[in-house]
Amino acid sequence: GDIRVSEGAVVNRHVVAVLGGAEVPAGADIGGRVLCFSSPATLISASSMREPSLHADISMRLLAAGGWLLVTTGLAFLFPIRMRYGAWAVPSLGIKVPALGMMAGLTVFASLIATLGLGPVLGVPLVGGLMVVFFVARAVGLTVLGCWIGAMVLKRWVGHPLPISLEVFVGVLVLLAVRFLPVVGETLWIVVSLVALGASIAVVSVSTDFMLREPSSANQ
Repeated sequence: GDIRVSEGAVVNRHVVAVLGGAEVPAGADIGGRVLCFSSPATLISASSMREPSLHADISMRLLAAGGWLLVTTGLAFLFPIRMRYGAWAVPSLGIKVPALGMMAGLTVFASLIATLGLGPVLGVPLVGGLMVVFFVARAVGLTVLGCWIGAMVLKRWVGHPLPISLEVFVGVLVLLAVRFLPVVGETLWIVVSLVALGASIAVVSVSTDFMLREPSSANQ
């Protein structure tokens, strides 16, 4: 959640916000680093401004949305078979997908806390590595969810299959629109991110098993 440090407060180590932001006034004494792990749109430390700028916040969200669209569409172009198979498999997995996402999210949270305890020399690089893994997993999950949603949306409009890159673009655009909803947008985006994390884990395991069995099935 969000962290707000009082004026004149003394923190001997780090200020770390997971799935939230950190508001640190200039008068606070922070011995370590101020780290926020929510999304690319909230990686700017709140200590640089006392009052958040609405224009800056919207600009960062739009920039992050463009980045997600670029990454997910690129994954669909590079790995179309796996992403398409994942979009077929996710609905059949049902409640297992958000359950896996919740477990993975808790694991990432516990790992962040554990690695920060190793100190700035080892802890900060390990935290960076964990965030890269988290970003890649979420990108794969968003691509799969986008393919599934985009296929359903475009099927209603067009009536026949379209290139997977276009389906992913439309589906991820729908998912990103959730974040711009007033009041509940950020909460819904966290839910989407956890579901995407679960989808990536499920799809990687299921599609890998399918790829391994496919050659033997073809030989038979």
